[in-house]
Amino acid sequence: GASSRQSARSDLPSSGGAWTTQPLAIDFAGDENIGRAQLLDVADLVLFSGDLNYRLDLPREEAERGALAHRIEDLLTFDQLLRQRAKRVAFAGLSEGQITFDPTFKFDKRSDSYDSSKKMRVPSWTDRILYTPRAQTKRHGRRPMLIQTSYDAVQSAKHSDHRPVVATFKLKPGNDVETHLPGT
Repeated sequence: GASSRQSARSDLPSSGGAWTTQPLAIDFAGDENIGRAQLLDVADLVLFSGDLNYRLDLPREEAERGALAHRIEDLLTFDQLLRQRAKRVAFAGLSEGQITFDPTFKFDKRSDSYDSSKKMRVPSWTDRILYTPRAQTKRHGRRPMLIQTSYDAVQSAKHSDHRPVVATFKLKPGNDVETHLPGT
């Protein structure tokens, strides 16, 4: 839950967990020819999804009014993840499809109401799907490519305080062949 993670905002206290501005890395211990490598250097393509816990830098009432009025573009100007990615301090090298759906967190379970608990959490897009659109380098004469064809939330899924986020991609292996990947 949110209590086990540090907020993406640097001005909020940590309650555990750790955020890093360092590139994701893999340690190939025991292989002196590889050593420590950046994830984007050793993977052709990356799909990264989950509850990233970034929020909107807005008072709760203002965020809820914007969400209920479907003012998505206005709200996105206050999105912490988009701001961090624009500065290239988080998830550099990864892309995200255009968000065209209402904030997916924090709902009362089995309800369309945003958080009515004592905490009154700010409606936000905490669950995200990021990806590398194209391999950094050619391998075996090919440079694969991911094309996101959809990005949406399942607003009818009310079993959680989050609405699931789904995406569909086309995979172009770097030649004339196209492969369709089902949503994640």
